[in-house]
Amino acid sequence: MEELALVAVVMAAPVFLLAELRRMLSSYFLNRSIQKALEFAPEQLPLLTDRIDQQKPPAVSAVGLGATVIGGAYSASLPFADAAIDPTNLGLGLGVTLFGIALSAARWIGARKDKSHD
Repeated sequence: MEELALVAVVMAAPVFLLAELRRMLSSYFLNRSIQKALEFAPEQLPLLTDRIDQQKPPAVSAVGLGATVIGGAYSASLPFADAAIDPTNLGLGLGVTLFGIALSAARWIGARKDKSHD
């Protein structure tokens, strides 16, 4: 059973790394644009700094989505294991799934509230 958890973690790591890389690249390009604006078009600087203030996290949590998929896959794979289903393993899989759903739902509700205030 531990092999399944290891496979899930190994498969999820690139997804989390890509999400973080996308966030870092977005920040890098925005900061580079601000530096160029300081040199060549200082009158555009307020527009770029407003973009920094408006940056919000995405409506879907990458960690929440990943936890939901990993926990769901782990729970779904338990009946196919050679041994009997251990309630602890089932509880662990369902707990991770519910944690992921809660994270994703909280981020989504927050994003909907922010849109309604705009």
